[in-house]
Amino acid sequence: MLIEGENGVALVGGLLPVIGGARGDLAIGDPDDAQGTHSVQITDLPDHGTLKYDGVAVTPGQIITNADLSKFTYDHDGSEATTDSFKLIVTDAGGGEGVVKSSGERTIGLTVIPNNDDPLWNNDPGKGAVTLPDGTNSFGPLVFGRDSGTANAGNSVVITQDMLHAVDTESGPEKLTYTLTAIPSGGYLTHADHPGKFLPVGFTFTQKDIADGKIGFVSTTGSDHSTEFKFTVMDGDRRLIPTERDGGIYADDSATALTVHTFKIEYRGTETGPGPGSEIAAAPLPTIGGSMKLTALQIAEGQHFTLGAAELSADSTGSTAEQLTYRLLSLPSNGSILLNGTPLGLLGSFTQADIDAGRVQFRHDGSEDFTASFTFDVSNGSQISGLQTFNIDVKPQNDTPVAGQGDPVKLTEGSSIVINGAGKTHIALNDGDNAASDKTDGYAADNALSFMVTALPAYGELWLNGVKQTAGRLRRHPGRAERRQAGIPPRRQRELHRQLHHRAAGQRQCRFDLEQFQRQCARPGDRPHQPEQHRRCHDHPDRHQPAQRCTHLCRQGGTGLRRQARAQGGWRVHPLGGR
Repeated sequence: MLIEGENGVALVGGLLPVIGGARGDLAIGDPDDAQGTHSVQITDLPDHGTLKYDGVAVTPGQIITNADLSKFTYDHDGSEATTDSFKLIVTDAGGGEGVVKSSGERTIGLTVIPNNDDPLWNNDPGKGAVTLPDGTNSFGPLVFGRDSGTANAGNSVVITQDMLHAVDTESGPEKLTYTLTAIPSGGYLTHADHPGKFLPVGFTFTQKDIADGKIGFVSTTGSDHSTEFKFTVMDGDRRLIPTERDGGIYADDSATALTVHTFKIEYRGTETGPGPGSEIAAAPLPTIGGSMKLTALQIAEGQHFTLGAAELSADSTGSTAEQLTYRLLSLPSNGSILLNGTPLGLLGSFTQADIDAGRVQFRHDGSEDFTASFTFDVSNGSQISGLQTFNIDVKPQNDTPVAGQGDPVKLTEGSSIVINGAGKTHIALNDGDNAASDKTDGYAADNALSFMVTALPAYGELWLNGVKQTAGRLRRHPGRAERRQAGIPPRRQRELHRQLHHRAAGQRQCRFDLEQFQRQCARPGDRPHQPEQHRRCHDHPDRHQPAQRCTHLCRQGGTGLRRQARAQGGWRVHPLGGR
């Protein structure tokens, strides 16, 4: 992440200037090979800047062996693009398996935070009249009057865009504001919206006013004379780098004071124009009204709200809604201020006209941060208000809890385990409402979480406080339907199958001696299960014949068996199905 116009931005480590916060890192993940042992091939270069390695511009297809990622830097070209990217392929050193492997082409994205561009005097014929000041920051002279030999033969003249033309890549002509610092003698400046009145020091007008032909000069002296007025130009915004300052026309990037320009006028004639009327009030400090807040009745968790004049309303005599510019000096911790759906960053701006048109919104981020604020000031292009605070209070909503598996449940066959015991989190319960919050009432209060088991394990049992098939502090018991009788090799199972193969008539039940079973099949610590109703073995292959074949307890795979302790101390074998 970087700011528009930054150069020498390291792609590993570092903090954003002014804003603060980590930039993010270019990194290679490889458990087998150490950093600095990989080869990096740059397959595609960025479109809006220059990628460098060790201070030298990278070329397409260049392969950098044993790449040190900390040596990659990026120079942004200052364009208005908010994203850029380049592509690369990483090849390791063959660690682990000893076989060299490549990552495939990957795209590395760069996020560009907008930085206010200062207005300039137009030097591009494609954008209209070219008007550049001389070495003393002066324009003109504008010559007019009956004896001037020009088309302007009267005692007044309009100042046009062919004479003064400032441009800004980000701000329209309605925001580029001229502020008078000195007024002419022998006449006065006028504004078409204020006929008969003169413009005093501190009065402001815009580039759009000039383009619309609203600014003029009236001579009141019946003889030839020269005069001038002075002004500065601002765009109402504020930049981040290379140093923080209000947007305007300055001598250079390091200057902190706006450049004062001079516009020269020469009158040739003997006519006397009408005298000036009362002065027009200079634009005062902007005043900010509205509630300056959002309440929990207006916005809830995760929602957005469109700000209107009821919440924010700035005013300044003589200034238009387009000139009145709000500049964000801090951002809310729980959401974003959006202009036309795009989040604004620190020192981002919007106008009163944007508010009036419904283009400014606050969007809550859905977190448990409900009380926040942002600060701003307002510029009318000439004067700037003091710091203002807008408070936000969001209504909590009930978040959906989530249950999921955390640590895997691992145990040996036939053993038990306490779920979420021994420092493990096998079942993870989460609820956004239980996160740290600046509110403790309503849905912001912490909730006790519970859950219901909707499906039981096929080969084990769940217990809670000695009761089977419930949730809570659970224990897993070995199931009676074991798929495999662990610990008995297949060859031994076949031998036991022969030894425990019985034939019986009448009741057609398979029985064997308990001591023989414990000697041949049981593992240390095994104990008989509690008595349960037995099942008879089915005939095999013909159930109508007296001879029976019963699958024995020790058989591996397939059906599995149930076993039952008889009152007399014997064991009965019960097939679960199948053979």
